[in-house]
Amino acid sequence: MARAALRPVGYDERLSLVEHLDELRTRLIICVAAFLVCFGVAFWQNDRLLEIMNRPLEKTAFKSGSEDPFERSANFQQAQKANLLQQVALKRVGGRRGSKPGGCVVQDQQASHEPADPAIAFHHVARFDT
Repeated sequence: MARAALRPVGYDERLSLVEHLDELRTRLIICVAAFLVCFGVAFWQNDRLLEIMNRPLEKTAFKSGSEDPFERSANFQQAQKANLLQQVALKRVGGRRGSKPGGCVVQDQQASHEPADPAIAFHHVARFDT
């Protein structure tokens, strides 16, 4: 009933339903086997494949004067985040007790409720904490 090899089917050749399903099953098994072999090779050599694929990116990514809209957008967002963090830091420095003109800050002996990490400060601003 099952054929060992896939035979070509002519355009004018008429097949029964069982023969069509048999041919479909054989072709699906061949496709799944080929996919598994390719997946195995890619999984085995994934580091090498990523190195090969990243070579062009390493030569061109994030160079100054890039016209790529995604890179320009990422640079803009990084600049906006840095600006926001700087504003938060200046606001908090200016509002502390013991601050002197010129931006010098005398540290209080009390524990401060303000985070020292800029990422945490950014998180507080994003939540609109004051």
